[in-house]
Amino acid sequence: MDCELYFHRIILFPDEELKLPRNDPTMDVLSTLFFVESAIDHVLRTQFFVFDLPMPVNLNLMERRIPHKKFFDPVIGKAIAHKCAMSTSLGIAQTYSFSVMDWLRLEFHCIRSYTQYYLDVIRSETKPVNLSLIHMLSFASFLISSTLERDNDHLINEIVWAVVHKLGERFPYEWIYESLHHWALTYNFRHNDIHETWMFQDSIEEGLDEVAGEITIGWQG
Repeated sequence: MDCELYFHRIILFPDEELKLPRNDPTMDVLSTLFFVESAIDHVLRTQFFVFDLPMPVNLNLMERRIPHKKFFDPVIGKAIAHKCAMSTSLGIAQTYSFSVMDWLRLEFHCIRSYTQYYLDVIRSETKPVNLSLIHMLSFASFLISSTLERDNDHLINEIVWAVVHKLGERFPYEWIYESLHHWALTYNFRHNDIHETWMFQDSIEEGLDEVAGEITIGWQG
């Protein structure tokens, strides 16, 4: 369904002299953690009605400490929480033999590395690359919702740090997170268009079925 989002990254700096190699600002651990926690908290609150999620670091504290590093916004959250993002990310993991029940039965010390493995699988299998962050965070939100359903809150920290590690490793630059708003906006717009088209087509088909039924009844009568 995401194949129509064909663009990758095109960043223009019209007011800056282009110097190569570029020295783009990188994300530090706290900024990445702030982004990840904000994203997961948004999904859990809006989709699963979970509030006061026990996170590694208090979100309010980070908002006060690094307000200038707030890369997350509700547009990004909407994309992460989208049912297509959830089903696609989980589908990719399941293609590579992921089972949530097997994952929950792992020894505690294996949770983080196992989670990182599947986050990397989702990243590498997501096309285009722009959607990798959305799918990875959607998968992480699914994992946390699964732990909460089974009262395994102690696994939340492991999941969050697994995501932070992978994002720091694979998406280290601030401009990536600054650009994510636009990727998410396009994703939301396109998927809304797709689903509205499906609903319109379904209503037409239902209408045609009703008309066909009336014609059949009239002919038989």
